[in-house]
Amino acid sequence: MTMLIADKFTYSRKIYVTSFYRILSYIINAYALLIKNKEPLENNENSIRDILVEKYLNNHVKREQLGIENVIFNREVSENSGFVDIKVQTAIALNNPDAYYIFECKRLDGSNDLNKKYIQEGILRFTLGKYSAYYSLNGMLGFEVKKIDTPANMDKINRLAISEFKETNIIKGLTGIHITGDFKYSYISMHKTTSSKTIELYHLMLDISDAISMNRAQKLKG
Repeated sequence: MTMLIADKFTYSRKIYVTSFYRILSYIINAYALLIKNKEPLENNENSIRDILVEKYLNNHVKREQLGIENVIFNREVSENSGFVDIKVQTAIALNNPDAYYIFECKRLDGSNDLNKKYIQEGILRFTLGKYSAYYSLNGMLGFEVKKIDTPANMDKINRLAISEFKETNIIKGLTGIHITGDFKYSYISMHKTTSSKTIELYHLMLDISDAISMNRAQKLKG
């Protein structure tokens, strides 16, 4: 009986991990399309998120183009005492409203200041239990607003989390993984929450520096 329960759990986990990888792929492909379309972006976290979600992930024309189905992306949704940047629900949520994924968005430019915010206002919101983790995995989107050495900056964030933010309770620091296509900057980290639950966070580093520079140039011309 114990083996049957373990097998069922393993099978169930495979299903929702596969589902989450599909969601990550949708976000990566939507980002790639945004860059291809030369979408001008403000250097503002909420504005970047809103364009990514509303003009791409939730736009019916773009969804068809990207092959997005059976997934709903909602921005700025209330969660406990605050708001999550992006709440993602699959068809499972029709029967269980608690079954959803959360993505927190943060700007990065290689500076210590924004790296700290990535931890304080991002990773810690998951490890301290401010955000729920029904599936024990959620995600973060790092909007790179300047050209930076992404792997080097991930090392900086790892060192900063270990040295200054013990509450991140790191089991495994940000480590590169492959999600889809030729996208290079996908990472995973593992943490223990304050309630002793082990969670995984998936991090996508999205370079939007050209889109911000283009927007700045358009404003100067205007």
